[in-house]
Amino acid sequence: MSASCSSVSLELSLVEYDSIISPLLARSTLPIDNVLAALDLLPGDIDEVVMVGGTSRIPQVREEVKRSCEKTELNTHIDPDVTVAYGCAAVID
Repeated sequence: MSASCSSVSLELSLVEYDSIISPLLARSTLPIDNVLAALDLLPGDIDEVVMVGGTSRIPQVREEVKRSCEKTELNTHIDPDVTVAYGCAAVID
């Protein structure tokens, strides 16, 4: 018996998409808040924010991180997936 695959097409407006991901965006900066609180730092103490991982490609995530870290620019000049792999390799090394 073989499984069959079917494709589904779904179309969302940007407003609908933003509404759906809004609760996730609010949670996306909790780690930043937790680290700053644990180290007794303020967002202004951060020199640079390097965005890594697949979700760093989402414009809404980038804007939320900018807001949370009080930055006008983020470092997005490196491949977010390769950077994660390098980080894993550095930990193993």
